[in-house]
Amino acid sequence: MRTQTISLGPGMYQQSTGPCDACKAEGKIIPEQYKCKTCKGETTKKEKKVLEVEVPKGAPDRHRITFFGEADEIPGYMAGDVVIELDVQEHSVFKRKGADLMMNKSVTLLEALTGFKFSMEHLDGKKVLVSSSPAEIVSPGSKKTVKELGLPLFNANYTHGNLFITFEVLFPPSGSIKAEDLAKLEDIFKAYKRESMDIDSKDLETFYTIDYCTSHHNVHQKKAGGAYDEDDEDEGHAGGQRVQCANQ
Repeated sequence: MRTQTISLGPGMYQQSTGPCDACKAEGKIIPEQYKCKTCKGETTKKEKKVLEVEVPKGAPDRHRITFFGEADEIPGYMAGDVVIELDVQEHSVFKRKGADLMMNKSVTLLEALTGFKFSMEHLDGKKVLVSSSPAEIVSPGSKKTVKELGLPLFNANYTHGNLFITFEVLFPPSGSIKAEDLAKLEDIFKAYKRESMDIDSKDLETFYTIDYCTSHHNVHQKKAGGAYDEDDEDEGHAGGQRVQCANQ
């Protein structure tokens, strides 16, 4: 530190104390001939160092890996630590929940009824074959479990989580099955036929289903300015445009 006196005018002086520019408040000066040629007397130097980060198997999101004493060093103080925090990215196929994995899979109606097999590449690059159990039928939206095909448990690498698969069943398009084939299917599934109804009565008026479209909601009330407009918006159309559906 140094004290400096400044004249402000006749008989007026101001005294201030501050860090010495020469020693930078350290109280000592290194003679030029003794200064380090690398740091030039600054006592520290910049250095690049490569740290290899080994991510443990099954490490959770935001897991921290610490390199002790690898941060900046200042004379008279202990070196700091370098802390690496993991940010687990989303995967295009799998979703993670702890050590468990979840995925969606589409199968045809034939596969849903007679069994399916499909191969896939796991996160470690290994290809595996997933198969349905014998005589197993897959319903639309059903969820199946493949044991031990998830991620390794953190700090217990010999145990793995499970893989959960949610299935979508792809039905054949309307009109693609011939009438004679439909008759065969009806004969095959006659044991599971719906309960009998009075569908032969001539007094019943028949209504036919068509493909769903969002514009079908409250169409008559819309035209008449009815009281159902607000309810129609609550169906998820508020703030958006209706999609024009194909003609039936």
